[in-house]
Amino acid sequence: MKISNWVLAIAISWPMIASKLTYNIRAGDVGPKLLPRYPKECIREAVLQEDSHDSALCSELQFREDAIEHFSIAKVEHLLVRFVARLQSFTTDSFDYLGFASHTEELHEHLLQISEFIAPIPSEHKVLEKLRYVIEAFTYMVEGAAYMNSSRSSTVPGRDLICKLIDLNILALTLHNSKGFLGIKLEHQGHKLVTLFQNFIVLSTQFQTMDNVRVLETLVFYEQLTQAKANLLALRGGIPRLSIEKTLSLLSH
Repeated sequence: MKISNWVLAIAISWPMIASKLTYNIRAGDVGPKLLPRYPKECIREAVLQEDSHDSALCSELQFREDAIEHFSIAKVEHLLVRFVARLQSFTTDSFDYLGFASHTEELHEHLLQISEFIAPIPSEHKVLEKLRYVIEAFTYMVEGAAYMNSSRSSTVPGRDLICKLIDLNILALTLHNSKGFLGIKLEHQGHKLVTLFQNFIVLSTQFQTMDNVRVLETLVFYEQLTQAKANLLALRGGIPRLSIEKTLSLLSH
């Protein structure tokens, strides 16, 4: 048969072929299939049954995803509370930077364990804000411990005051809990917070009266002073009973 005859034969028989073609667009199977023709009612029933199956499957998958998400959130919150308590164990009265430095690797491993559970958690969830706060506090403690250790025997003017200010900053950071609010009872918190405010003013005054302070130490000190002020003001806002006026009056004595 010539090519033109083949084309004519296909054109004549195409309506019959087309009537037997259907497409399955389910995932993993998008090719045409030759299927027998069924009444519309049968096709509709089959589609409804298939959709019902898919709906049940989606519901089951959604349930599993929700369960994993809730478990992950609870796990991260639990681990964060423990981690914050661990950080606070190095700041009873002052920052035990030598003890902290000897446990830095262990604490870093704990943070990595926490990060293993964050994948299913929505990015806007508050528990991730807690985690970010804890990471910032831990990072500052690592850097502070390194600076304090390197300045232990230093005679450079201003270094000792910088170390005291770093110590104050770390005490302020660890008075928070993982939410960024006060982490211990208010009746104990108020006195300790006022003491930190008083130390803040004393250190600032002492530094201003020092002579022969290098530019580098001056920059570092005032950078730490700015951060300390922000940390203390954030803490003060967490104590409703300790108003701004009362805080200022206590500082004036």
